[in-house]
Amino acid sequence: LLQENIGRTPNMEETEKSQMKAETKCLIASTYFNMFRIYGGLPIVKRSFNVGETSYDLPRASVEETVNFMVDLLDEASKVLPWTPEDPTSETGRWTKAAAMALKCQILQFAASPLFNSDKPYYGSTYSMTDSSPVWYGNYSKDRWTRCKTACEDFLQQLNANGGYSLVQPATNTIEGYRYAFRYGYVNQNSPEVIFATRVSSFGKDTQYQWTQLGGGLNERYSYAPTQEYVEMFPWADGTPFDWDKTAADGKLDQMFLTGTVAKGNITLTRDPRLYEEAIVNGQQKTLDWTTGNMSGQSFEMWVGGTDAQLRPETQSGAYGTGYAPIKFLMGDDMLRQYTEWPYLRLSEMYLTYAEALLQTGDLAGAIKQVDVVRSRVGLGGLAECNPTKNLKSDKSALLQEILRERVCELGMEDCRFFDMIRYKMKDRFEKQLHGLRIYRLDASGNRVKTAWYNGDRKNGVEMPTTFEYERFEISAPTRYWWTNGFDPKWYLSPFPQTEVNKGYGLIQNPGW
Repeated sequence: LLQENIGRTPNMEETEKSQMKAETKCLIASTYFNMFRIYGGLPIVKRSFNVGETSYDLPRASVEETVNFMVDLLDEASKVLPWTPEDPTSETGRWTKAAAMALKCQILQFAASPLFNSDKPYYGSTYSMTDSSPVWYGNYSKDRWTRCKTACEDFLQQLNANGGYSLVQPATNTIEGYRYAFRYGYVNQNSPEVIFATRVSSFGKDTQYQWTQLGGGLNERYSYAPTQEYVEMFPWADGTPFDWDKTAADGKLDQMFLTGTVAKGNITLTRDPRLYEEAIVNGQQKTLDWTTGNMSGQSFEMWVGGTDAQLRPETQSGAYGTGYAPIKFLMGDDMLRQYTEWPYLRLSEMYLTYAEALLQTGDLAGAIKQVDVVRSRVGLGGLAECNPTKNLKSDKSALLQEILRERVCELGMEDCRFFDMIRYKMKDRFEKQLHGLRIYRLDASGNRVKTAWYNGDRKNGVEMPTTFEYERFEISAPTRYWWTNGFDPKWYLSPFPQTEVNKGYGLIQNPGW
């Protein structure tokens, strides 16, 4: 409607009209992409409809046609839009050339992935539907990855020429400095690495953000909790991979998150700095000061009976039900009304997308280089150097797994992992039994003590506990349907509402539904 009518708007410069039309093209493309990841090929709407129209002919387009429709809109918009917004604070949510080019890369990445780009269909050996083009290219072509790679290179070429975006770098080469840089990168409205973001917020009592809506509440309906598998994806602070069995065999499980205690003021964090920005783990301090980047405050007590976790790891209930709790996007009062609620496109993701495209087109060394750009910001060593036994410079499959793991650590809770699993058809991951971690506080005799310290026996002069027993347990509440009944590949794409199919304008249901 805007595109069709803005030309009649009086007292508006033609340049502003053109820019607003370009922004609407980005909005249409982004909305189509949100649906494309869920449904596949879509009916393509290129005009508004009149109230009096009684019939529609809108068959599902093929995957290729849907991808080209989105990409063409973004290419047209890129020719008009400015590279960066004039004021990032006041114009958050306005599309730019950088955002349009970045979204194009994400679309081409998804389209080139095995869900659509494969010699085999994702559901069964053949499709019963007469025309399978809305859910499958029908073959594999390396050219689709080349197209994604070229789009990434076009974006980076514009970045080098125009600047305006960069990864936030740490002020100090400490874990606290790395944490601060990582957090600032995704959360601040003025962050130079946020390419596109939205600020859809709600406020609760005392005008504070309702953090329970982001999963931090103790009410089970509002809660989610990181799993043990998720936490183990984060390497040690030097970048070498974390291995539970080896750490246990070396008797160093007490060091898997940190050493020292807040009570003695000698805490040293031992893992990838991003872990402490994604999940709450036992012993980490509760406040990262936004101004100084320093840690302060009491420590989280995640053991059974601890001040924070209480008995929830045993009952598997609430935000602490797995022995962990979420922390990303959950800010203190110092960030009130100051932060981006949702970073839709970030520069670090662009480097990882480019790395994946390089890998899939045969340039493993180039892929590793791009991953290392992201890792170095948080003080991790080079990917290949930290994984000498994985032959990442020659083993394409092993390097792909490392790139996907790196996406987990960098982009956790940013709407990426689920769709990574979908586009790579990770049936085994969907069916995998997940675990939590129960931590038991031990007394001097090695007996379990289900007692809090900060809000417990600290007042009696008891020193802060440092000795624990660790138990990885199978998550059973609630039980994933997939664990006991298997993952049906039809779930890679969702079903259209049958009432919509029945309207008869050409919507073909997805396979298996």
